[in-house]
Amino acid sequence: MSGLGRDDATMAGARDGAPAVALRPLDLARLSDEDVRALVPLARALRQESRPGDAPVTEKGLRASLAALAALRELRVEAVVAWAGVDAVGRALAFMPVVDNLHLLQFDPQVLPAWRRRGVGRALLRWALQVARRHDRTLIVGGTGARVPAGDAFATAFGARASMQASVNELDLGEHGERLFGSGGLVAAWIDDGPRRAPGYELAWIPRPLPEELLAPFAALKSAMNDAPRGDLQVEDRVYSEETLREIDAYDAAAGLEAWTLAARHVASGAFAGFTEVAWSPENPAIAFQGDTAVVPAHRGHALGKWLKATVLERLRRERPQVRVVRTGNADTNEAMLGINHALGFRRAEGGTVYQVEVAEAARHV
Repeated sequence: MSGLGRDDATMAGARDGAPAVALRPLDLARLSDEDVRALVPLARALRQESRPGDAPVTEKGLRASLAALAALRELRVEAVVAWAGVDAVGRALAFMPVVDNLHLLQFDPQVLPAWRRRGVGRALLRWALQVARRHDRTLIVGGTGARVPAGDAFATAFGARASMQASVNELDLGEHGERLFGSGGLVAAWIDDGPRRAPGYELAWIPRPLPEELLAPFAALKSAMNDAPRGDLQVEDRVYSEETLREIDAYDAAAGLEAWTLAARHVASGAFAGFTEVAWSPENPAIAFQGDTAVVPAHRGHALGKWLKATVLERLRRERPQVRVVRTGNADTNEAMLGINHALGFRRAEGGTVYQVEVAEAARHV
């Protein structure tokens, strides 16, 4: 397995009688077929635990998602896999922004249930600390989900502080279909109400990838996402540039995602006022992923968010009838967005917590 860097193996996890586990770097840019085949059982088991209703992970889908990470330039990504013999029993990803938040490392460790509390997570954290030191990162941030309560126990054991509560929220289109799309349904009502509540505005579907002439104005528009709640997280605003948007489009294409962007525009000035994004993958065809939604402060108060979201749902219903669930993530304090989502029928599918810990503090606990 050329991409796994077997010559760089680090032994870990041999404590309290548990068998030793070898940590080996995963070269995302040089994945072999053997690499991917070996990782599929791990990815399938982890998805089944956290998202039991989703389609199983495939070799094609896993290869695409990992290769897409390797192509990123504004986000440095390093990966490691924990091996027990020929079986992958855990893995971790480290994400490091290179344009903003230069103090930050986002840590995403996952371990098979049967291998938890056997030192594998501790070994993955040691690896993350080595990566952080190598790149002068001082803060580690990571999230947990309620379906895997071991994540919270792991985070607190190493000194991490709960810094933001967030949820995965889902809209079941079958359960709410008649209310949303039936005669006099909410979607049509919000679309019809849009021009009345927001006179002087219009909606437009934006091609993806974004045309060159739209990159600069859309970078400014995306910056409205920095108003989203961040709890007590010690993170800075994200810098959105033309290159950032090119990279987002390249990632979506490499990962096999079909992405739609709908924008609201102020007609008189021509300025973008708001936007919403949704993505869909043929690898997981029953799920649509509601991405960023934001309205520029100067244009708030016209119910643009409702108009945008309803228009996206209408198109999903028409062009992607296989979608049965729309999934999104929200900070639990994002009252404006939650108000729209709850009115549509989104319900909390899973709670979660975002933790943070200084590298020095985590090292002391390890």
